[in-house]
Amino acid sequence: MLLYKFNPEQKFTFLKLVREIAISDKTLHAKEQSIIRELCGEMGISTINIVAPLDENTLTEVFDSREVRVLVLVELARLSLVDNVFSYGESAILNRVRMKFDFTKKELNDVLRLAEIYVLFRQGIRALAAGTT
Repeated sequence: MLLYKFNPEQKFTFLKLVREIAISDKTLHAKEQSIIRELCGEMGISTINIVAPLDENTLTEVFDSREVRVLVLVELARLSLVDNVFSYGESAILNRVRMKFDFTKKELNDVLRLAEIYVLFRQGIRALAAGTT
């Protein structure tokens, strides 16, 4: 979406969150891999292997505006929903981030619904681009 606007620290921290979501269910689905490549492309960075641990205590400092926090949550929700399995681990991570960002449960549910639509929207764009509609 607007990930290109992230500063380097936001990009690195965001990728740590992406890694946490992607491996939380102990598998890395092909659709998740595709989204990770897409996210890196949008941020203008190469796909890198991040092994540094995430410090959740710095999330509110790194993502310092509500707009950026919404963007982070939408993209994390999209990644968690793309394989059609919303695991306990994914839910737990999203809820921890939600609480750090001071969002309500209802707002997270709204983000999840928006992410579902976003996944379908992106699939439609890819289908049209491939001429397979």
